[in-house]
Amino acid sequence: MRAILLAAGKGTRLERGAGERAKCLLKLGELTIIERQIFYLRQSDIEDIVVVVGFQSQQVRQVCGAGVQYIENPIYQETNSLYSLWLARHFFLDGFVVMNTDVFFHPQLLLDLLTARYEDALLVGYREDNSYGDEEMKVKISRNGSEPGRWRECGHREIRGLRGTNTDRTTGYPYQRWWIAKLGAQGISTLCETTSLACNRNAGLSMD
Repeated sequence: MRAILLAAGKGTRLERGAGERAKCLLKLGELTIIERQIFYLRQSDIEDIVVVVGFQSQQVRQVCGAGVQYIENPIYQETNSLYSLWLARHFFLDGFVVMNTDVFFHPQLLLDLLTARYEDALLVGYREDNSYGDEEMKVKISRNGSEPGRWRECGHREIRGLRGTNTDRTTGYPYQRWWIAKLGAQGISTLCETTSLACNRNAGLSMD
């Protein structure tokens, strides 16, 4: 299993806390967020780690050290995490775990994801009573039917006309907050197909 960490963005949603630092360099205690992520990954026996860098790439490289591989997103200001992930497609192989580097989590959650019986799985957080902000990555999960718990839709802002709510009243699907994903061969195939189309359509960029 390989890990891909998306660290190219400036982190505008963390601007007050991060200042002019890359979001992954925000310190929590003695370690930055990305240092903690790498530490937790290695605790889980994942040594093959790829970091996609962009904003303040040299500082990120210095913090992460020589024990990881790096990919540069030279147009991080014009693109998003999806494009950064696509730049790392040559490292997908048969399976990997991917996370944004502004995610702070307990290491047990990572272990739960890695040991999940499903080859493709998504680690999400759920708040029963609180609404979600526009800038939070919201995920719609099926609650009932033949496939409960199945991913349906995700996005930062509105999902089918409902913004900042926990449940889509038209379908009964609850909203969750996206954290970390694990993908196997089938998930990678779907990701490659949809990401290539999305990047070409939205960014007008060559994916060759």
